[in-house]
Amino acid sequence: MTHRVRTSGRSVWLHPERPVFIILLAGLSTPVTAQENTSEVDVVGGVGVFTNPYNSVNAPDATLAATLEVRPTFRQIDGTDSFELQGLVQLRQFTKRFGLEDSYGLSGRMVSRRSDRLTLRADGSFAYNESGYSNGLRSSLPFGSGDSVAPVNPLPGTGAPFDDVTILGQRSRITSVSSTLGFDYRVTDRSIIAADVSGRALRFKAGAFGDYDYLTEELRYSHILTDRTTVGAIVQFGQTDYRGVRLGDANSINGLLSVEHRFDERLRGSISAGVAVTKIRQQLGLPDVNLKAFVLRGQLCREGERTSFCFNAQRSPQPAANGSVRTAQSLGLDYSQRISPRERFSLSANYAHTSRSRVNVANVSAVELAGASASYENDIRKNTAAFASVNFSKIYETGVSRRANFGANVGIRFKFGASR
Repeated sequence: MTHRVRTSGRSVWLHPERPVFIILLAGLSTPVTAQENTSEVDVVGGVGVFTNPYNSVNAPDATLAATLEVRPTFRQIDGTDSFELQGLVQLRQFTKRFGLEDSYGLSGRMVSRRSDRLTLRADGSFAYNESGYSNGLRSSLPFGSGDSVAPVNPLPGTGAPFDDVTILGQRSRITSVSSTLGFDYRVTDRSIIAADVSGRALRFKAGAFGDYDYLTEELRYSHILTDRTTVGAIVQFGQTDYRGVRLGDANSINGLLSVEHRFDERLRGSISAGVAVTKIRQQLGLPDVNLKAFVLRGQLCREGERTSFCFNAQRSPQPAANGSVRTAQSLGLDYSQRISPRERFSLSANYAHTSRSRVNVANVSAVELAGASASYENDIRKNTAAFASVNFSKIYETGVSRRANFGANVGIRFKFGASR
């Protein structure tokens, strides 16, 4: 039987000169005594039509695209330790104007339970891809490919708790490297301390974007009140460095209180709320900007035998690719239903908003994104499925008019794999 490990969190990068990056590499290379290995390769091919695939200002007429995606995954689990390595190669050939789009990614994650009290975590990822995404959701890939310990995120990093929508609107190469180190320690039967040191680096080919590094340190304390309710507190420090310039560099501290509750066997929810204080550097001769913002992390999920949904809400100051730290907020909804043993339906929708810059940066306005996607999948035979999907995305920005993107895809997916 193949075991799957589900985890959630951020994957971010630390500069190679920092000692913690060396520790991460050592952690990811730690040998694991395997009781079971799983190797899988998902191969997806399809064709689609898009009206504005990069949400650009001067969009051409609708264009067709053929897509080939290969996603190999290796997992190793021995009961106390788990390791996963996942790669991604995606090629998308457009018939008009855009030509060939090629994207690549690699990610790895290790979870090691050292004792009944201590669990260690480490992960790292690399992505090289385009900035636009055609379905207006959290992934630039038009097709999903199953569960994962550490899914490749085609958008650059999740060190900020959600994606930066300011990178949209033009086609640009993005290189993203990220990593995180963390641990969970059970102090008593009812109290847990957790800590993470995370970082990421983003590099853009387009001159409209500013390269930056982002480092965070987070400490969490949680206490189990009852079998269903847990309360806690979170403190997070963040540093943003825009490469080669002083303008926009920032230091921040976030403080939150949290509550997690399981309403029944299938419905669970959590919310963390607090305040963030951020100091953002201005140009020489101008005073720094002090930004105070309400911070929120919320989730409500229900997992049924045939139907599941999850609603997410987040708000906090985040670095933006087109200049300075700004308050960003996001709402997301994911719904899936198994229609029959062979048929599945899924629906996703999200909204994201990044506020206008408060530092002295010209032409940096607020950016909003609304998107939705629906897909149907049918298992033709074992390890082979056909799918069809439709999607929509629209960017709203003051003084800029962009045509919405409507897309549709059809295709087939093959899964090859073995357990040992």
